[in-house]
Amino acid sequence: MFRIGLRELERAGVLRVHHCFLKNDPLWEGSGLRLQAGVDVELSVSRSAYGEQVVALGRMRTRLGGECRRCLAPVEYRVDEPLDLVWSFAEEASGEVAPGGEIRAILPGVMEPDVQEAVREELLLCTPSHFLCRDDCKGICPRCGVNRNEEDCGCGGTEIDPRWEALRILRNE
Repeated sequence: MFRIGLRELERAGVLRVHHCFLKNDPLWEGSGLRLQAGVDVELSVSRSAYGEQVVALGRMRTRLGGECRRCLAPVEYRVDEPLDLVWSFAEEASGEVAPGGEIRAILPGVMEPDVQEAVREELLLCTPSHFLCRDDCKGICPRCGVNRNEEDCGCGGTEIDPRWEALRILRNE
Protein backbone atom coordinates (compact mmCIF):
# COMPACT_ATOMS: atom_id res chain seq x y z
CA MET A 1 0.00 0.00 0.00
CA PHE A 2 1.09 3.52 -0.77
CA ARG A 3 -0.70 6.05 1.39
CA ILE A 4 -0.42 9.73 2.27
CA GLY A 5 -0.63 10.44 5.99
CA LEU A 6 -2.81 13.52 6.44
CA ARG A 7 -1.72 14.05 10.06
CA GLU A 8 1.92 13.97 9.00
CA LEU A 9 1.10 16.36 6.14
CA GLU A 10 -0.50 18.79 8.62
CA ARG A 11 2.64 18.77 10.79
CA ALA A 12 5.18 19.02 7.96
CA GLY A 13 3.29 21.26 5.52
CA VAL A 14 4.91 19.47 2.58
CA LEU A 15 5.72 15.77 2.31
CA ARG A 16 8.22 14.30 -0.10
CA VAL A 17 7.30 10.67 -0.67
CA HIS A 18 8.87 7.93 -2.75
CA HIS A 19 7.51 4.49 -3.53
CA CYS A 20 8.52 1.75 -5.95
CA PHE A 21 5.78 -0.67 -6.98
CA LEU A 22 7.25 -4.06 -7.90
CA LYS A 23 6.61 -5.23 -11.44
CA ASN A 24 4.75 -8.29 -10.11
CA ASP A 25 2.64 -6.29 -7.61
CA PRO A 26 -1.03 -7.44 -7.59
CA LEU A 27 -1.92 -3.83 -8.46
CA TRP A 28 -0.99 -4.54 -12.10
CA GLU A 29 -3.09 -7.71 -12.46
CA GLY A 30 -5.58 -7.45 -15.31
CA SER A 31 -3.99 -4.26 -16.65
CA GLY A 32 -2.40 -5.87 -19.71
CA LEU A 33 0.85 -4.05 -18.95
CA ARG A 34 4.10 -5.97 -19.36
CA LEU A 35 6.31 -4.23 -16.86
CA GLN A 36 10.05 -4.72 -17.36
CA ALA A 37 10.89 -2.88 -14.14
CA GLY A 38 9.15 -1.57 -11.05
CA VAL A 39 7.15 1.64 -11.21
CA ASP A 40 9.09 4.36 -9.40
CA VAL A 41 6.92 7.20 -8.05
CA GLU A 42 8.21 10.41 -6.45
CA LEU A 43 5.71 12.96 -5.13
CA SER A 44 5.69 16.27 -3.34
CA VAL A 45 2.43 16.44 -1.38
CA SER A 46 0.86 19.58 0.07
CA ARG A 47 -2.50 21.10 0.87
CA SER A 48 -4.06 23.63 -1.50
CA ALA A 49 -3.97 27.31 -0.53
CA TYR A 50 -7.30 27.09 1.29
CA GLY A 51 -6.68 23.59 2.65
CA GLU A 52 -9.65 22.07 0.85
CA GLN A 53 -7.61 19.73 -1.30
CA VAL A 54 -4.51 17.56 -1.15
CA VAL A 55 -2.23 18.05 -4.15
CA ALA A 56 0.53 15.61 -5.13
CA LEU A 57 2.95 16.61 -7.88
CA GLY A 58 5.80 14.45 -9.11
CA ARG A 59 6.98 11.86 -11.61
CA MET A 60 6.39 8.24 -12.49
CA ARG A 61 9.08 6.14 -14.19
CA THR A 62 9.18 2.56 -15.49
CA ARG A 63 9.88 0.43 -18.56
CA LEU A 64 7.23 -1.52 -20.46
CA GLY A 65 7.66 -4.36 -22.92
CA GLY A 66 5.66 -5.17 -26.02
CA GLU A 67 5.85 -5.99 -29.70
CA CYS A 68 6.11 -3.66 -32.66
CA ARG A 69 2.69 -3.48 -34.27
CA ARG A 70 4.23 -3.75 -37.77
CA CYS A 71 7.08 -6.29 -37.53
CA LEU A 72 6.43 -7.97 -34.14
CA ALA A 73 9.97 -7.25 -32.92
CA PRO A 74 10.35 -6.87 -29.14
CA VAL A 75 10.06 -3.23 -28.04
CA GLU A 76 10.91 -1.55 -24.76
CA TYR A 77 8.97 1.62 -23.99
CA ARG A 78 10.28 3.99 -21.32
CA VAL A 79 7.74 5.84 -19.20
CA ASP A 80 8.86 9.09 -17.58
CA GLU A 81 5.66 11.02 -17.00
CA PRO A 82 4.61 13.83 -14.68
CA LEU A 83 1.99 13.03 -12.06
CA ASP A 84 -0.55 15.62 -10.99
CA LEU A 85 -2.93 14.11 -8.46
CA VAL A 86 -5.63 15.95 -6.52
CA TRP A 87 -7.87 14.76 -3.69
CA SER A 88 -10.73 16.74 -2.24
CA PHE A 89 -12.39 16.21 1.13
CA ALA A 90 -15.81 14.68 0.47
CA GLU A 91 -18.86 16.04 2.25
CA GLU A 92 -20.64 12.69 1.91
CA ALA A 93 -19.48 9.10 2.06
CA SER A 94 -19.98 8.46 -1.67
CA GLY A 95 -16.27 8.06 -2.50
CA GLU A 96 -16.86 8.90 -6.14
CA VAL A 97 -14.43 10.72 -8.35
CA ALA A 98 -15.60 14.19 -9.30
CA PRO A 99 -16.97 14.73 -12.83
CA GLY A 100 -14.10 14.72 -15.28
CA GLY A 101 -12.23 12.17 -13.17
CA GLU A 102 -9.44 14.52 -12.18
CA ILE A 103 -10.25 15.03 -8.50
CA ARG A 104 -10.50 12.04 -6.21
CA ALA A 105 -12.48 12.06 -2.99
CA ILE A 106 -11.17 11.62 0.55
CA LEU A 107 -14.03 10.14 2.53
CA PRO A 108 -14.93 11.45 5.99
CA GLY A 109 -12.79 9.79 8.64
CA VAL A 110 -10.06 8.67 6.22
CA MET A 111 -6.67 9.84 7.48
CA GLU A 112 -4.46 8.07 4.92
CA PRO A 113 -5.79 8.22 1.34
CA ASP A 114 -4.45 5.45 -0.90
CA VAL A 115 -2.34 6.58 -3.86
CA GLN A 116 -1.84 3.25 -5.64
CA GLU A 117 -5.12 3.20 -7.63
CA ALA A 118 -4.39 6.73 -8.88
CA VAL A 119 -0.90 5.63 -10.00
CA ARG A 120 -2.35 2.58 -11.78
CA GLU A 121 -4.89 4.75 -13.58
CA GLU A 122 -2.29 7.32 -14.62
CA LEU A 123 0.08 4.65 -15.95
CA LEU A 124 -2.69 3.06 -17.99
CA LEU A 125 -3.64 6.45 -19.43
CA CYS A 126 -0.09 7.34 -20.50
CA THR A 127 0.70 3.94 -22.07
CA PRO A 128 0.29 3.86 -25.86
CA SER A 129 -2.09 1.23 -27.22
CA HIS A 130 0.51 0.13 -29.80
CA PHE A 131 4.28 0.20 -29.95
CA LEU A 132 6.62 0.73 -32.91
CA CYS A 133 10.24 -0.43 -32.97
CA ARG A 134 10.99 2.73 -34.98
CA ASP A 135 8.94 5.31 -36.85
CA ASP A 136 9.95 4.05 -40.30
CA CYS A 137 9.32 0.34 -39.58
CA LYS A 138 8.50 -1.45 -42.84
CA GLY A 139 6.73 -4.35 -41.16
CA ILE A 140 6.27 -7.92 -42.34
CA CYS A 141 5.49 -8.82 -45.95
CA PRO A 142 1.87 -10.03 -46.05
CA ARG A 143 2.74 -12.63 -48.72
CA CYS A 144 5.96 -14.31 -47.66
CA GLY A 145 6.26 -13.19 -44.01
CA VAL A 146 9.76 -11.68 -44.31
CA ASN A 147 10.63 -8.86 -41.94
CA ARG A 148 11.18 -6.06 -44.48
CA ASN A 149 13.40 -4.16 -42.02
CA GLU A 150 15.98 -6.97 -42.28
CA GLU A 151 15.75 -7.95 -45.95
CA ASP A 152 13.88 -7.21 -49.16
CA CYS A 153 11.59 -10.09 -49.99
CA GLY A 154 11.21 -9.33 -53.70
CA CYS A 155 7.47 -10.05 -53.73
CA GLY A 156 6.88 -6.71 -55.41
CA GLY A 157 3.52 -6.12 -53.82
CA THR A 158 1.73 -5.43 -57.14
CA GLU A 159 -0.86 -8.17 -56.87
CA ILE A 160 -4.03 -7.01 -55.11
CA ASP A 161 -5.72 -9.16 -52.52
CA PRO A 162 -8.97 -10.38 -54.17
CA ARG A 163 -10.96 -9.37 -51.07
CA TRP A 164 -10.32 -5.71 -52.01
CA GLU A 165 -11.44 -6.09 -55.64
CA ALA A 166 -14.95 -4.71 -54.99
CA LEU A 167 -13.46 -1.49 -53.57
CA ARG A 168 -11.08 -1.13 -56.52
CA ILE A 169 -14.05 -1.36 -58.90
CA LEU A 170 -15.96 1.34 -56.98
CA ARG A 171 -12.93 3.64 -57.01
CA ASN A 172 -12.52 3.32 -60.78
CA GLU A 173 -16.18 4.09 -61.58
